[in-house]
Amino acid sequence: MIKTSAEGSLLSSINAVESEVRSQAKVQVDMYWEAWKAHNSIHLAKGDLKQLGRFAPLMRKTSTGHEDIDWRDFGEAFFRKKNKHYSKRVKPYKDGYRLSQFRRQAQDWEIELINEYLEPLNRFRAELKVYHECRVLFNRYQRKYIQKTSPQTEENNNEQ
Repeated sequence: MIKTSAEGSLLSSINAVESEVRSQAKVQVDMYWEAWKAHNSIHLAKGDLKQLGRFAPLMRKTSTGHEDIDWRDFGEAFFRKKNKHYSKRVKPYKDGYRLSQFRRQAQDWEIELINEYLEPLNRFRAELKVYHECRVLFNRYQRKYIQKTSPQTEENNNEQ
């Protein structure tokens, strides 16, 4: 597949902006984890295990190559289940995550921390989704264009 300079520069600019957004999101996720671990270590030192935090965001790459921000529940899980994971995924709404999803099970200090980071992480999540969809559509239309404009040899036309 031969790309023109305009196609290559468009795709590289999309990838550059997406990687910048991804790095900014990673910084926000890391800042949340530092604060979350600090609060949990304070409660562990006091011996107050009921005040430990449960929810934290993770950056993950989906099977389609899309980088996504997921919130995970690291709380108590049932023992002896078939899938032994350390966390469960909190399912997002179509427009992202909402604070109401965490209120029932999160601690008070954790709700304040989630509230501080939820809006920026939802914004980064939506931006990453848009850039991924843009790249997918660009590649799809590029394949269709190449199929339409590729010259067919006369031998293939004569055989049919």
